Amino acid sequence: MKFSQIICLTAFVVGLSFVANSCKCKSDLTNVAKVKLDENSGSTRNDLIKNIYFVALEEEDIPIIGSIDKVRIINDKIYVADYERSVIAVFDKSGTYLFSVKKTGRGQGEYLSIQSFSVDDKYLYILDTSSNKMYVYDALSGHYVYDLQVQVRAWDFEVLDNGGFIFAYAPMSHSIQQQKSMRYRVIITDSSLKISDRYFEYEKNEYDGFSYRNYFSIDGEYIVYSSLNIDGFTFFNRRDGSLRCTTELSYNHRLDKNDRHDYDYEKTKKYTYATGHTIKCGNICIIPLNVNNSVCNYCFFPEENVIEKGNAYDIPVFGVVASSKPYLIANWETAGVYNAAISRGIPKASSDIESKIEKGYPYLVFYEIEKKYL
Repeated sequence: MKFSQIICLTAFVVGLSFVANSCKCKSDLTNVAKVKLDENSGSTRNDLIKNIYFVALEEEDIPIIGSIDKVRIINDKIYVADYERSVIAVFDKSGTYLFSVKKTGRGQGEYLSIQSFSVDDKYLYILDTSSNKMYVYDALSGHYVYDLQVQVRAWDFEVLDNGGFIFAYAPMSHSIQQQKSMRYRVIITDSSLKISDRYFEYEKNEYDGFSYRNYFSIDGEYIVYSSLNIDGFTFFNRRDGSLRCTTELSYNHRLDKNDRHDYDYEKTKKYTYATGHTIKCGNICIIPLNVNNSVCNYCFFPEENVIEKGNAYDIPVFGVVASSKPYLIANWETAGVYNAAISRGIPKASSDIESKIEKGYPYLVFYEIEKKYL
């Protein structure tokens, strides 16, 4: 279904587009591609989104998930994490509940809490920073398989195609000071969690003003890393975790490096900075930016070297949490947000899905990207 003029919501789209050939920089961290953002630009683009679909996540009599913290889709299965409830719930592509992993405790196969999770064809991996362990479960059933001791302190991670892992850490004012060999924002390990590479070293007393919920997104052969400390993003090879390219965004009102820790909200009002991690889908990546004290999603098209705001005559893209080509996947969180979107012209979900949304079912929004951007 194609959609014509639709009034945009307060949050706008920006797709950050990237393909391997457009990545000009080498693996050397000193060679960084730079792109300028004009915060006052009114540029728009009307042809990013082809279709929009809603998927209500059906649950049992007792709700399994309350909030959606991380989403991964593999083999037509939707894996959703609720970190507060310490559960990973799994659904099929239509939203039908399949099974969940909720094994809190101190026994075999039980974790104290979930910091992050990842999944591949065979296994579901859960990182528990409270016990410094990674727990591994069967990806198709949720049955416990084994666990490993983790030496790396991390807020987010992903499994690599070669069986290794990539971890992301952001030093916080309250966090434990790590030994110098561990003071890196990104660490690569093999399948046994032995460290093989480190990137983005930080100083002993360095810390970020706030942390992201997630630091990685996945699309095709790439894992995309972004953080508050870097105005931009870095592509890592999904196969082995090797660094491919770093792209730096520059702004008219850039937050000074010296002010990236120990600052408060009032101090950052006049600056432009990313408030969340970058989501890549084909030749589009979504970046949430604080611009003029308003958080919007922005879009960069590298072949044109252009960053644009979303437009007022297309389907507005916001709340994006993951991707699964050809879809950007968003979490609108509440029925109220859905109703606000509908009132502004977004096509309705089917009656059965709309009914579930109104009843408070968690739901995901699938934006189908036009083929030309994939």
